[in-house]
Amino acid sequence: MEKVRIVGGESRKKVGGFFTKIFIDSNLHGVKYLGLPNRHIVERLFWWLSVLACLAYSFYLVAEVVRKYNENPIIISFQPKETSVAQIPFPAVTICNVNILKTTAMREVFDNLNFTLVNGNYTYSLALEEYIVLSEYLSHHCLAAPSFRRLLQETLIDANGDNDFVDILNEFLLLNYVITDRISADAFEELYKEKTINFSRYAAPHCEDMILRCMWENQFILCKDFFFPIATQHGVCCVFNMMPRFILKNLSINETRVKREMDDLPDGAVKQWKKFKEKDLIQTLKKSYRTKYPKHQKTGGKPYGLSILINPEVEMYSTCTTNDAWGFKMLAHSPISFPSIMEYGAAVPPNSEVFIQVEPDVITAESNLKSVNLKKRACYMSTDPEAKLQTYKIYTADNCKDECIAAITYERCKCVRYFMPRNSSQKMCGSKHLDCAEKVRMEVGSLGKASYCSRCLPSCNEIIYKMQMSHFPLRKSAASVFQYNTSLEDIKLASNYSIVHIFLGTDSLYAKERKRLYVWADMLASAGGILSLTLGFSIISLIEVFYFCTLRAWLHFRPEVKDLRPTSCSNSGVVKLSVTFGRKTTSQIQNDSLTNYYNWLSTSPVATKQLAVEPANSSIKKHHKIPDFNLLANPTQTVYPYVA
Repeated sequence: MEKVRIVGGESRKKVGGFFTKIFIDSNLHGVKYLGLPNRHIVERLFWWLSVLACLAYSFYLVAEVVRKYNENPIIISFQPKETSVAQIPFPAVTICNVNILKTTAMREVFDNLNFTLVNGNYTYSLALEEYIVLSEYLSHHCLAAPSFRRLLQETLIDANGDNDFVDILNEFLLLNYVITDRISADAFEELYKEKTINFSRYAAPHCEDMILRCMWENQFILCKDFFFPIATQHGVCCVFNMMPRFILKNLSINETRVKREMDDLPDGAVKQWKKFKEKDLIQTLKKSYRTKYPKHQKTGGKPYGLSILINPEVEMYSTCTTNDAWGFKMLAHSPISFPSIMEYGAAVPPNSEVFIQVEPDVITAESNLKSVNLKKRACYMSTDPEAKLQTYKIYTADNCKDECIAAITYERCKCVRYFMPRNSSQKMCGSKHLDCAEKVRMEVGSLGKASYCSRCLPSCNEIIYKMQMSHFPLRKSAASVFQYNTSLEDIKLASNYSIVHIFLGTDSLYAKERKRLYVWADMLASAGGILSLTLGFSIISLIEVFYFCTLRAWLHFRPEVKDLRPTSCSNSGVVKLSVTFGRKTTSQIQNDSLTNYYNWLSTSPVATKQLAVEPANSSIKKHHKIPDFNLLANPTQTVYPYVA
């Protein structure tokens, strides 16, 4: 078949014709009207303004989407499926007696110190050195969390009517700083570790004396197998279902306190706790049923949680207390976080039955969240290098703030308080540094921990336990006495005791999930939807732009090559196309296709049009008003109808 070419026509500038062709053939809304000829100037201006306005508005909307993503790339939404409470760990429960040290221990230290001073004629001796260290311990512990009445500087007495030994010992240490200064820092540290460890176990309320009966999932258990002591700002407390401190704080297994903690834990607990990772906060149901530590409550409700009977030992109350009342403070918290019981602990009154309903707030994170910038993500993934702490194995915001405040205290006072995390090179604060340490605590509290510890962002995967408490007073017949064996194997009668039930208040919950506000596909869909709404833009439009800028441009601007090859058809000729403008007819042209001709014809400024398709050796048939497009599409047809 020979090539068909359009011959003649009004000459156009190739560049202008090229862009006119782009406008007319574009599938974008309104763009084709920009290139149509024979349009009034007002009409052209209207379409130019309309297209430019839509283009500007679409760019504005896309820019808003991008800005919103850059400012807030993270969204927290609820997961579509419920999470069973069996899949999350039961909260760690920390219980602290308001009384920090027993009155008998306070009197013993005071009497021995006084006796040693009198017999030694108030001179320095090794015996005096030991009691000075114990006095430092008592002063530091008892003044670390002063009660409201102590802050008012009232005169306090203990349960037996004795004087305030805390104030007397602290005053002695401050007045006799010449004697206390003779103890070197290293010697003080060694004596402190040696003397106070045993003394604290003797002087502080014991878990066996404080927690008398325990039930888990409606079955009695041995309290000593599940509660172990922990040193906090509130003194020595007892904790249930918490990662052991030596594992949480990465302590050396050779330390004395580590060996003591391991002795307090049942067999198998240490092994399972060492395997625990942050990702284990939410487990599958199958795995949760096999896990013994941490404990998991299988279903919601009081019968399936923890129930304990606790004894405040009111007859042992000294003036070394954190509050001016009797009773306990309790906190439900994450098993991998150190308890901030001074700040958030709830009061448990004596002679009461207390119900503590715990509502877990579970927040997880998508795995691809790590690709988001940390400043905009505003939380730490477990693999982030910023989430590595010096004294804690697992990162949580509470652990980070605990370590941060300890670092600030050491920087200003050259010591840390006994309940703060520390390394082997940092010494504990004595009475001389107590004012400095207390100023740090008050300053941080008044300005907020976030201002001092801005790097302590929340963990991207975390569980927050919220407590709701209610209680009834015990009946008189039930609140009389309860017989129990003490830690010293004595038989005592407990009065003023309380019964506490801690339980998860729901069978399942909808966990929250941190995820990216937009992924690449979402951004493309949002931008594409806006461009489609305003301009009708699509991926095909993008391909079309590429086509016009490459292939179409090359074909349009390439040099024209004439085809001089003879025809091979017996009854063929050049298809003649003519258009009459008044009396003037266009010259004969050759066209590659009839379709291109019709496109050109529809855009020509003609007054009257006459189409004649005239093969070489054929006569023109009778004219038809409407062309047969099926015949026009067939180049071998000898006679073609035309439009007059």
